[in-house]
Amino acid sequence: ITMSTQEEQPVVAEAKPEKKPPKKPKKQKAAKRKRAEQAVGGEENGTDSLETPSKRTKTTTGSDTVEAKKSEPAVDPAIEYLHQWKNDRDSWKFKKLRDIWLIQHVYDLTKIDYNTFKILLKYLKKAPEGRRKDLKKEAKKTIAKIEAQNAALGEKPSESTGTDGEKSKDSILHRAKLMKKKMKKSLKSDE
Repeated sequence: ITMSTQEEQPVVAEAKPEKKPPKKPKKQKAAKRKRAEQAVGGEENGTDSLETPSKRTKTTTGSDTVEAKKSEPAVDPAIEYLHQWKNDRDSWKFKKLRDIWLIQHVYDLTKIDYNTFKILLKYLKKAPEGRRKDLKKEAKKTIAKIEAQNAALGEKPSESTGTDGEKSKDSILHRAKLMKKKMKKSLKSDE
C-alpha cells in the first residue's frame, strides 16, 4: 500500500459581505434638495424669460407643514425647440423626443397654435422621405375621418365649432389638408 504524501485540498475563497454606502446626513439631503429647487425655479439653469415664475404654497399634513410647489404652465420645450430651429439654427440641435412630440401633436389646437403650425410645416418639409410619406398618409386619414363625421352628422365643415368660438373640426381639417399638400409637394421636389 502506497500512501500519497500530497493531499489536495480545495481552495475556498472567502466571500466578503458587500458594504452599503453610508447614508447621507439629513443636512446634506436638504441642501441638495434646496439647490435643485433653486435650479428649477431660477435663471441658474439657463432658462429664458418664457418660463413663468413658480409659486409656493404651504400645505398642512397632520402635524407637519409641507411646502408644495405650484407652477403655471410654461411654453412646452418642443415648441421652444421648433422656434430655435427657425431662429437660431447654429445652436439648434436635433432632439428625437421633441421631434416625436411635435409630430404626435400636429393636429392639437391647444398645444400648437396656427403660427407655430406654419413653422412646423417648414420643419417637416426637411424631414426624411419616409417620415414625410407617413405624415401624408396620416393627413389623408384625418381628412377622411373628419369628412365622414361631418357627413354622418349632416354638417357642413363651417357648422362645427369648438371651445373659444374656434372652428375645431375646420381647423384640424385645414391643418390636415395643408399637411397633405406640403408633404406631397416636398416629396415631388425630391424626385
